[in-house]
This record gives sequence, C-alpha cells and structure tokens, in this order.
Amino acid sequence: MIGSAYFMGFAISAGIVYSKVSRLADMFGRKTPFFVSYCINLGSLVGIFYSTSIEFTIFLYLLVGMSTGGR
Repeated sequence: MIGSAYFMGFAISAGIVYSKVSRLADMFGRKTPFFVSYCINLGSLVGIFYSTSIEFTIFLYLLVGMSTGGR
C-alpha cells in the first residue's frame, strides 16, 4: 500500500503537477521550483520518520511521490 501511494503520487505529479512546475520554472528560473519541491520532499521524509500512524505514513508517501516531479 505504501509503495502504491508513492507511485500514485508520482503519476499525479507527472500528469498534473509537472506541467505547472515547468511553467513556474520558465517564469522564476529552475532553482526556485526545485528548492520548493526539495523542501516538500525533505519535510515529508522527516514526517515519515516520526510517523506513528499508517494512514499518515501513506499520505506522506503520496506527498513524496508528488514532490518528485519537481526535481
């Protein structure tokens, strides 16, 4: 289930988020969207480390997958 959440997030980022991130990268440069995506990814991974609930862990893995499109 956790792996499925990651790949579902990756599919969402490939289809929806990636088109918005590439447009923002054209407007603001490549560094800003990369940094925001990296911060979301890092925050989610830290949250996974301290998570005590499986539902919250699955949600955080979804966020990790969605933030992968900006890298």
